[in-house]
Amino acid sequence: MAHDYNTFVSGYLLHHRQGSGRLVLWLNAVGSAVNAITDLLDQHQLPYVRGAPVPLKDLASLLVTPDAHLITLSDPFVGFVLPSKVHASIESGLPILYVGSPRSDVHRLCTERIRAPYFRVDVGDVQKCWQALESVAQLVPERKASRQG
Repeated sequence: MAHDYNTFVSGYLLHHRQGSGRLVLWLNAVGSAVNAITDLLDQHQLPYVRGAPVPLKDLASLLVTPDAHLITLSDPFVGFVLPSKVHASIESGLPILYVGSPRSDVHRLCTERIRAPYFRVDVGDVQKCWQALESVAQLVPERKASRQG
C-alpha cells in the first residue's frame, strides 16, 4: 500500500475533536485502501464526502474544485511511486498537504514548483498533521468551510 492514511486520519480526528474542525475531507479516490479509510472515518464519525472518478476530459476541473490537496506516500515507496496527481495538484495553485518523506520526489517537486502554501508532515507525526490541517483551515474562507456536499 503506497499511501499512508493513518497519519492523516489521526490528525484529522484531532482537527475535529480538539481543533477548529473547519475542513471536510473530499475523498475522491480508488484503490485497495479506500474502504479501510472510509471505515476509519465512519468509526470516528468524521465528516467526509465520497466522490467518484471522473472522465479524463473532466479531470482538470475536478482538480481545481477543492480548497486544498492531500497527497500521502508511505516511506517504503519513496523513489518507487509518484502519486499521479502531484503535477496537477501543483499546477492547480491550491495549497497542498503532503504526508510523507522529505526524500521523495513529491516533496522535491512541491518545494521547487508550488506557488501556493505547502505543508509537509512525516509519516506518523500526528501532531504536526493536526497543526498543518489547522493552518490549511485558516486559509479557507469561512463561506467555503461551511458549505455542504
